[in-house]
Amino acid sequence: MSNTKMNRVKIGRKAQDIAANFLQDAGMTFVTANFHAQGGEIDLIMKEAEYTVFVEVKYRRGVKWGLPREAVDLIKTLRIKKAALQYIAQHNLEDEAFRFDVVEVLKLPDKLLINHIKDAFW
Repeated sequence: MSNTKMNRVKIGRKAQDIAANFLQDAGMTFVTANFHAQGGEIDLIMKEAEYTVFVEVKYRRGVKWGLPREAVDLIKTLRIKKAALQYIAQHNLEDEAFRFDVVEVLKLPDKLLINHIKDAFW
């Protein structure tokens, strides 16, 4: 793995840790991270009340390339949904409530902004 890719993975994991801590501080319960399925991956899986929450975490340094949430496009959402369906089937959660959230982690020169978008897509 190249140094650039290793750095991206390391930064991505750090952003996931930040997002997981943020969500736990907001009352959610951590279930798992980096759930891999054929054709997709889910960054975080959390519980909030009766909901299983599939969370996509997006990190950006600044807004030069747009807001983090703008990187969650149609293809990305389809991959997340495909992975979520596999997770639901593997854990017999067919009768459970679930939703898809996005957590933006935006590093600005003087601060770190975290934005939790509930029901970001369906």
